[in-house]
Amino acid sequence: MAKNTRQQQGSNLSASFLVVIWLIIEWTKGNKYPTFIRLMTGAVARLLTTTLAVGFTSMHVGALIGIRAALSCYAAVKF
Repeated sequence: MAKNTRQQQGSNLSASFLVVIWLIIEWTKGNKYPTFIRLMTGAVARLLTTTLAVGFTSMHVGALIGIRAALSCYAAVKF
């Protein structure tokens, strides 16, 4: 049971990293106030990138998935 809980934490950590990195990118690109719609776009990107890894990722892998997903999904949306 403990292993399953740790893997669920990795998936949740992935979502947290993705949304935070998404907002940091928004602020650094000149948007003074990121909107809720942009935040939800990051949350949908989380659903698309981490759904397949739910329950199979450790915490550090979840963080890496979140960072990578934020960067790639933001680039796909903006370009």
